[in-house]
Amino acid sequence: MFPTIFLFFPALAFRPIGREVEWLAGISKEDSGSLEQLYDAYHRYAYRLLFAILKQQEEVEDVMQDVFAHIWKNASKYDASKGSAYAWILTVIRNKGLDRLRSKAMRNQSITSHDHSDRGYDWLPATEPIADDELELNDRARRVHQALSNISRIQRQTLHLAYFEGLSQSEISERLNMPLGTVKTHIRTGMLAMRDALASTEGKDVRQ
Repeated sequence: MFPTIFLFFPALAFRPIGREVEWLAGISKEDSGSLEQLYDAYHRYAYRLLFAILKQQEEVEDVMQDVFAHIWKNASKYDASKGSAYAWILTVIRNKGLDRLRSKAMRNQSITSHDHSDRGYDWLPATEPIADDELELNDRARRVHQALSNISRIQRQTLHLAYFEGLSQSEISERLNMPLGTVKTHIRTGMLAMRDALASTEGKDVRQ
């Protein structure tokens, strides 16, 4: 199965379209129309997530091409027994971003010159004019922002390091000079707190 932490943030702010399996099947048969439809559905989200990881527009635009080229060449390798097509696509996007982060040695630059511990949700949409097909994404993004503001700074920091910098829990422990068990606790409690907060806000919306 795909690791939960890798998909935690996207899963909260971007729901599957419902045609991912169909598109991947088409792409595996070299149907360019299927790739175009998948691109139309995912490119805004992919851009935001990659920008949160790389922080440089030129890098993001370059990696965007890598993402969809990889999907074009590897759609046939998708294995439904290992997770959903939605999860597979999100994992491709994130992994391509992290690969570029590592290859450009950008992580060391980030560590020495920036503290992004409270910026792990830069990829979420800002308040701006949006098209109708982005309304749900932005609404859920607003809820994620709110949920993140309600967890502790250290929970945000550990979640950020795990997702946006791709660190293992052991690496986070070393980076923060924190016991491994404490890191695991912060990640787990942070995820649970966000899940509960989002479930609460969605429940209120349903009742209204």
